[in-house]
Amino acid sequence: MKDAGQDEAKEGDTPSKTKKALTKGQQAMQKLKQGQLGKEIVKKVNTLLVEKHDQVAPEFVVGKTKSLYKSKAARQVFATQVKDQALEFLLQYLPKAKVPPLSGVKDKTEWNLDKIDLGHTLQRDL
Repeated sequence: MKDAGQDEAKEGDTPSKTKKALTKGQQAMQKLKQGQLGKEIVKKVNTLLVEKHDQVAPEFVVGKTKSLYKSKAARQVFATQVKDQALEFLLQYLPKAKVPPLSGVKDKTEWNLDKIDLGHTLQRDL
């Protein structure tokens, strides 16, 4: 008997789809690591993960993973939590980020961007 809000994993949730999602995530991380801002973000995330490593019991991780696999509602809650935490991190980090001047030529027009402030790029929903 299933709990309310719980649904079985669908046949479409194949290992190949999981592998594709993992590959896309790895590619995004590699691209992120190429820029200075990305390097700083990855360093901060790694630091946080190391700090929290001893606070996470393996039994909790296994239980959470099973819950996410079996329940669509649990996946939605988890995705919302991840987005909220990512937003909090960015709201703290972006105002401090240093963006170098950018310039180029497009359609015979020279352009130059300087003194870029990322402090007001994101806002919490009220």
